[in-house]
Amino acid sequence: MHKIDHKNTGFGVVEIIIAVVVVLVVGLISWRLYDASKNKPSASIQQPNSNQSNEQTSNNTPTDTATYLDIKQLGVKIKLNDQVKDATFVTRTLDDGSLVAYFSTQSFASLDPACDATSGQLGALERTTTSTDRLGNQLIPDGQRVFKFENYYYIYTTPQALCSEKVRSIVDSTMSAFQESLKTLQLDK
Repeated sequence: MHKIDHKNTGFGVVEIIIAVVVVLVVGLISWRLYDASKNKPSASIQQPNSNQSNEQTSNNTPTDTATYLDIKQLGVKIKLNDQVKDATFVTRTLDDGSLVAYFSTQSFASLDPACDATSGQLGALERTTTSTDRLGNQLIPDGQRVFKFENYYYIYTTPQALCSEKVRSIVDSTMSAFQESLKTLQLDK
């Protein structure tokens, strides 16, 4: 009788199954990569030509690429213009439970660290459920300093003092730009 050496019998069933699975996985990955690259839009950028029509022929919805200051704690956001696109804020809860966001810019803070958002150099925005201000005056939404969304009033107040002499030359124009942006205050949905 001859003894059969099982070590040299060639591929077994397990090895064949593993080889088939590997080939299928590599094939599937290759097909997915090919399909993804085939459907990928071209990376070329077309420059506008003055001879072309200004009408849009695309059905694509335009996307808003503006910079927003998203104040999630207050549930609102502000569309920032270029002059204050580096705006920052910190929030605090007052003793009566109202939330307040204090504003500044990174530009101010780079001139003097005392002018960071805690200084409130661009003012403050308070969220409250009461319809009167801290002096007892009735709050009337005007879209500039008083806003009302759902059950909340948002009250903007200007800063009481200059955070540093280093920002004096730019604070007025930056404050005006921020107040213009504040007019875009909206719920953060």
